[in-house]
Order: sequence, then structure tokens, then C-alpha cells
Amino acid sequence: MNNILQHLSASLDLSISDPAFWLPLACYGILFLTILTSMILEGFDIALGFLAPFIGQKRVMKMLSRWREINQFWLLFTIIFFICAFPKAWSYLASMIFYPLILVAIGSITRTLGYEFWLRSVDSKKLYSTLFSIGSICTIFAYGWLLGLFVVNFQDDFNDQLIAFLIALLSFAIYGLLGICWILLKSNRHILQLQAIIWAKRLSRISAIFVILTLTTLVFANTGILNKWIAYARLKNFVIYWFIILFIFVLFEVSIRKCEEKIRQHITQHILYKTPFFILQLLTVVTLPGIAYCYFPFFVYGELSIWESINSIQSLKTLFTLAICTFPVIAIFIIYMYYDMFIQSDQKTEKS
Repeated sequence: MNNILQHLSASLDLSISDPAFWLPLACYGILFLTILTSMILEGFDIALGFLAPFIGQKRVMKMLSRWREINQFWLLFTIIFFICAFPKAWSYLASMIFYPLILVAIGSITRTLGYEFWLRSVDSKKLYSTLFSIGSICTIFAYGWLLGLFVVNFQDDFNDQLIAFLIALLSFAIYGLLGICWILLKSNRHILQLQAIIWAKRLSRISAIFVILTLTTLVFANTGILNKWIAYARLKNFVIYWFIILFIFVLFEVSIRKCEEKIRQHITQHILYKTPFFILQLLTVVTLPGIAYCYFPFFVYGELSIWESINSIQSLKTLFTLAICTFPVIAIFIIYMYYDMFIQSDQKTEKS
């Protein structure tokens, strides 16, 4: 990593200690951590909204009630930080991702309205929970579409757009799998747990295709990214990285089968039921850095770098100082809001 930073600083004619070099990098790191945290903590909310028509809308809405308010925070925070830190990247990309962003906005607003009206309604709860589910479906497709456009480097020819659309469709599998694993984590109903296991076994294969398609397209669609991975000094890391992803999927399959054995013995609460969810989150933690590494240090590969995306170092200093001051507060808030997600009893969660 030190060699990469030295090479980058030399290419920019800057020293590593120069704020003009490390401040954009630091803000890029904060943006990455924000996106990763959003995927981990907001993902189950969107996933359960997608699954609500299949597992009971009333049950899902009650299961989400503890974290719905904080889950609305992540998308807004990520977009605001991106616009403030890298305004030129935002203006450059806005036209390329206009339609997915509109769909994200529609999905987010629909989910929020659906949930808030569901809380206050007496006679139309089913209508508003359906609205919440529709918003979740829009959001999943939009996120998958954004990822697909990112993977094909925002190219607009038919084949690239087709790949982006396919990735958007396959993203339903990974979100569905996340929601199913969260149900397995929190539910204590035998029938629901058994259904979750059956669907998890089906969706895990499609999710594997989603991850493989995303990463292989990203690597092989651009010769610069391909050379970055398979250069002699990094080929070993490339092999190890793919081995880790394969190992995570194998580990997930094993954990699902172990959970199935316990469920078929009518054991409704067991520590094993937590493992599929955490393994899936581990997959997110491993996959996202790989995608970021492919593009680093660009927002649009070969066209727009991190340093070309800022307005001024002074404004970035102010933003970075604010981020450093507020992040401890955000961290405490996250722990406070999400702490009981994994330690409270399943029965308490489902009855709440």
C-alpha cells in the first residue's frame, strides 16, 4: 500500500504528507466506510420490505419498528457527504446515473411514507405496508442498477447497459438472501424458519452468480483494471481474494445446512441461526473493498480521479474536521440504536 501511495503522490507531484494529497484520500475513505456501513445496517431494512408480501407484512413492519428511523439516515448522509467532498464527481456523474437516482428517491420516499402512514392508520394498514414493499423493490433495483453502471464504467452502449440491467435484477437475490438470514436470526417460529432455510438454499446460488458476474465483469471489461489485478506482483493477491470469496460461500452453505438440521429437530432458538446473517455481512465486507480497489483512485476509471473531483483543499479541511468531530457521536449513536438487534431474545423481537 505504501508503494501505491508513493507512486500516486509522485504522479501528482505532491508529497504524501501534503494535505492536497492525503485529504482527498481521507475523505474517499470516509465515503467508502459510509457506503459499507449503509450496506450492512440499512440492507436488512430494504430486504425485509422486499420479502414482506411473502412472509407477512404486519410481522415485517413490527420487526423493523425499532430501527426504521435510523435506517433512513444512511442514504441521506452518504449523498450529502459525497456532494460536499467531491462536487465535481457529483456533477460529472449526475447525468450518467440520473434515472437510477430518481428511482432511489422514489423508493426511499415511498418506503418512508408507507411506513409512517402504516403507523398511524387503523383501517388501511395493508395498503401502506404494500406501499412500503413497492418502495423497497424500487430501491433494490435502483441500487443494483447503480452498481451495474459502476461495473461497466458508466458506458452507454447496448451490451454494457444489458449487463448493468442484469446485475440490477440479480441484486434481488442477494437482498432476498439477506432478509431471509435476518428472519432466521430473529424469528422463533418453526414454519417460518423452515421456509427461510429452503429459500436461503435457493437464493445462495443466484447470489453467487451475482457476485461472480459483478467482479468478473469489473475486472475483465477494462484492461487497466485487469492489469492491476494480474500483474506479477499482485497475481497471488488476486488468487487469494477469489479463494476467500469462494470460502465464504462454502461456509455459508455449511451454516445453512447446520441450521436446517436444528430446525428439523424443532429447535426454534440456537446460536447457529445467527451465523448465516453474519457470514453474509462478511461477504459484503470482503466484496466491497475489492470493487473499490478496482477503481481506485478513480470515480470514473481513467477519466476522473479523486483529486480531480474536489473544489478546494480549504473546504475539504473544514469537511474533514467536521467529520472527525461528529464520527464519535455517530458511532455511539449506532451502538445505542443497533445494540439490541443481536442480543435481545427472538421472542421479544417478534412480539414487539
